[in-house]
Amino acid sequence: MRQYAKAFPGFWTGKTGKEFRALGRDAQVLGFYLYTNPHAHHLGLYYLPLPTVVHETGMSLGTIQKLITKFAEMHYAYYDTDTEYIWVVAMAQKQVLGDDEQVNPNDKQWKGLLKEVAKLRSTVFYPEFFERYRSSFLLLDGLQPPSQAHRKPIASPSQAHRSTREERQEKREETTTSADTDPEKGLFPDGLVNLYNEKKPPECPTVTVLTAERHKRYQHYLRQFPTREFWEQAFVEMWNSPKLRGKHPSPGHESFVGSLDWLCSKGQDGVENAIKTQEGKYRGRQNGSLPNAPGCVKCASKDPHAKVNHHLRDFTDGEALTRHLIENGRTEESAASHVRWIEDKWREQKERAA
Repeated sequence: MRQYAKAFPGFWTGKTGKEFRALGRDAQVLGFYLYTNPHAHHLGLYYLPLPTVVHETGMSLGTIQKLITKFAEMHYAYYDTDTEYIWVVAMAQKQVLGDDEQVNPNDKQWKGLLKEVAKLRSTVFYPEFFERYRSSFLLLDGLQPPSQAHRKPIASPSQAHRSTREERQEKREETTTSADTDPEKGLFPDGLVNLYNEKKPPECPTVTVLTAERHKRYQHYLRQFPTREFWEQAFVEMWNSPKLRGKHPSPGHESFVGSLDWLCSKGQDGVENAIKTQEGKYRGRQNGSLPNAPGCVKCASKDPHAKVNHHLRDFTDGEALTRHLIENGRTEESAASHVRWIEDKWREQKERAA
């Protein structure tokens, strides 16, 4: 049971407060009760059996049911009779964010907030909750709803569901240029972070904290390059480049390695590093001799005989070939297996030559 809750004077005089007043005193009492009752959760999504409401407010069950139906039409709160869970839609905004638009990821309380949100993933209204607060709470992809659960408000279920869907659609139509608000059109900033951490070369730094500044920057670049395919190709090209992997440093930049922050910035030429990387501008040769891995034209050949001949003729030792194959996108296990086969071929060539 929580010890306190935030109450705002605007509750009585704002748009919603005026709607409550028009509905009558019971609506005002019940609306305020949903924010301040001892069973409420500060995120607004919590278990609340109606008999408890009847007992603590002194209202009849019929009155409460009618008012909650009205609250759903107002998009103030939704109730599911099967699970007895209620979602007070704007409660998390008021109790957690207040006047702020977004949480501060540098605040230790952010991690605690994520843990609290994770506990709600199995609840009936969580998909709508996640969509509403994904950006403002910086919710990571790992907190996505496990499934679209069936949701059935007390009364007028079709109206309540239609209101939720229509609001989501209106929001998408208003922000069609933003990949951060429509997952069907592109990645979210946290999705970009997860994709980068999964696909990047091991030498490149892992993004561990999605700060507000990073979120803003990544969102800006996702508006320019919204597709997953674009970023996957950029990360492949990071494997292609010894320079971006820190293996071919230039004078004065001995410690440089590519990173997601670097990709989401511009070079001295004023061109975004992401597009230059994605287009293969940073491919090169490592140590002046080895063909530059995943960008190696011979390794990209569709003719398997050409690839084998390339490995047999252009390399003289297994270590160099192994390094080349790994840089070309193969796993260590796959590279080791292929090198063993090539080494057998080398031995056969030497035997025939003898």
